[in-house]
Amino acid sequence: MKRVAALVFSFLFIHCAAQNNSQGTVIDSMKAILYAAKEDTNKVKTLNNLSWELKQNNLDTAIAVCRQALKLAEQLKWQKGIASSHRKLGVFNWLKGDYSGALQCYFDALKINEAQDDKSGMFASYQNIAIIYNDLKQPKKSMHYYKMALTLAEKMKDKSRVGLTLGNIAGLYQSQKQFDTALVFYEKALAIEEELGNKNEIAREIGNIGNVYSAQNKHAKALEYAFRALKMFEELGDEWSVTLNQGNIGIIYGKMKNHRESEKYFYKALTFAVKMNALDYIKQYESQLSELYEETGRPALALLHYKKHIAARDSLYNEENLRNETQTEMNFEFDKKQSLLKVENEKQAAVAEESLKRERLRRNYLIAGFIVVLIFSLFILKAYRQKRKAHYIISEQKKQVENKNQIIEEKQKEIVSSINYAKRIQKALLPSDRYMNKNIERLKLNSCPKLQNLQK
Repeated sequence: MKRVAALVFSFLFIHCAAQNNSQGTVIDSMKAILYAAKEDTNKVKTLNNLSWELKQNNLDTAIAVCRQALKLAEQLKWQKGIASSHRKLGVFNWLKGDYSGALQCYFDALKINEAQDDKSGMFASYQNIAIIYNDLKQPKKSMHYYKMALTLAEKMKDKSRVGLTLGNIAGLYQSQKQFDTALVFYEKALAIEEELGNKNEIAREIGNIGNVYSAQNKHAKALEYAFRALKMFEELGDEWSVTLNQGNIGIIYGKMKNHRESEKYFYKALTFAVKMNALDYIKQYESQLSELYEETGRPALALLHYKKHIAARDSLYNEENLRNETQTEMNFEFDKKQSLLKVENEKQAAVAEESLKRERLRRNYLIAGFIVVLIFSLFILKAYRQKRKAHYIISEQKKQVENKNQIIEEKQKEIVSSINYAKRIQKALLPSDRYMNKNIERLKLNSCPKLQNLQK
């Protein structure tokens, strides 16, 4: 067979929600809510959710509803709602094959997510951008964004996101025909999903492992995993996944030359592809049925399905031509924008660096001024303390002198009092001066007769 559906299976369901029997009821409920809704963030959420439910059966309506959500979110200046609307519009553009529009929407969402440090939004944007780059045949860029998503999921300690990213990285390795490495990553992803009990993701990883074994021509293993996945998707009511697994089983049976079973599963897959007008899958399954009928000797049927294959191919070819032109223009515009963004970032970095230098200089001046003021204050404080200490010492010395002077005065008073007291006693005990002088004169005369006579 010319083409294996594994690659599409690996990447398609990053965005596509499972279609179930209650989808119509959900859409009706959302419409009822919108009739009475106010122009607020809840209405933005409801519009976005409604667009997501509509995408499988009415993609154009889904886009129109999502644009209403974006317009309202912009009017409300609700950044999270704006980012969510951009991301969903990216998915819808991707489903239509408008990779340029999808990538622009994803980068618009990512810019808002990063500005708000919205890790969940950043993770979704990284994943979506990686998918677009893989579709644009740029595996290095695709791996770059997958690894950014994985690193972020690990930092968030979110096992569900880690498992999802491991599976997508495995799909990228598978597309590069690095099958052993792809199996390693698929097994890691499957182990995490089984631990978490995510049935849809478990079925997806099982189906992907089956696709790898099919690519390696390990048919028994491939069928084992393909039927396990098919059974789980049937239980989940996921028609797209059921269809893709049916096509994969048809491919495996075709490799095994079991034409009856191969034909049965190709027809099952083709029926849903025609219903959804999925030209790429119609082209693929019509081609495989044409080859099958040619191998089994049924030229009329081979020719019929070959013509249908050509019709689908031509319709798809016109779309692909437009897509290739858009991709070329998009790559040019994107590289141009990246260059301009780099220059702008460098300018902003230079301005930020200059501003930072000024802030540092201002801070250093402030610190230096503060240190000078602090030193001067310490010097004044020290001088004040020294002056206060000297004043205290002088005051104490003055007090001591005053105390001593007071003591001396008291002693002097005591001495003077003692002297006066002694004088009074002396006067009381001793004869008067007159009496003493008279007696002295008398004694002198008695002791010297000659003198006495002379006097006479």
